[in-house]
Amino acid sequence: MAKKIGNKINDRVQKGLAYDSINDLNDFLDINVKVVKTLPSEYIDIAQLLNIDYAGLTDDGNILLLEFHTGTPNLGLSRKMFNYSTRLHKEDWRLIRPVAICTDEFPNQEISYGWGLKNVFSYDVVSLKGINGEQKLNNIASKIKNNYALTGEDIITLKLILYTKFNIPPHKIMLQAARLTNTIESLNQKQINDIKAFQKLTAEKFIDKDNFALIKEAIKMRNDMFEEDFKKAFDDGVIKGEKEGRKEGKKDLIRKLSGMLSVSQLAEASGFDEDSINEILNEKNTSPSN
Repeated sequence: MAKKIGNKINDRVQKGLAYDSINDLNDFLDINVKVVKTLPSEYIDIAQLLNIDYAGLTDDGNILLLEFHTGTPNLGLSRKMFNYSTRLHKEDWRLIRPVAICTDEFPNQEISYGWGLKNVFSYDVVSLKGINGEQKLNNIASKIKNNYALTGEDIITLKLILYTKFNIPPHKIMLQAARLTNTIESLNQKQINDIKAFQKLTAEKFIDKDNFALIKEAIKMRNDMFEEDFKKAFDDGVIKGEKEGRKEGKKDLIRKLSGMLSVSQLAEASGFDEDSINEILNEKNTSPSN
């Protein structure tokens, strides 16, 4: 039986993908715009701090607003989309394209929210469960078999497979995606490890303990950095931490993993904030991966 995934994990996974590869995510979601610049996500509105999931300037001069929502659309979401859209519009009077990305199954459609007697605000809804995950995995398998290069959309599919629609048990679709990832030859090891990191994070939250063990083994395969170097660096860090203090042990671990993980991933794994991660890396003049 699949576990219900929490809002915090949903936000972390989906917002991470938006900031890392927004146009690939747009292709995956069938949002036909190209973002040319990511915009700030925090805005003050009448002494209230608004934390927008993602906003980006598009090539047609408008602004794409994305809000990642656990569940189906509701009044709270509509009010949030209205508040965020009006605040973004007031920033420099550009047109806003607001889109809510929902985790639960819901028809892709335009939602209207009346805010005045003659005023109606509308936003688009895209359901992740409207994406056929099995079909997308079959397409990826065909590309790999025929030595075709994978697209950014394909990589997003492998990362978000558990959010899509499928007719087999969740652990089986996850296992299929993990094994498929192990057969990819067109990506380098760092790219493979990045996919596996997302797969492990979502599988831990979605899949029950008994079925997760087999998936974990599949994720471990073909990752000379992700598993072996990670474990070695972790063990060394723990030993060092016992001798010099837990904090210094974590710092040493961060330095050893900096070549394969981004600053945000290092922060999530260590408990340090991103500024502290950068300070630790600068002490040794080590540059994290992008």
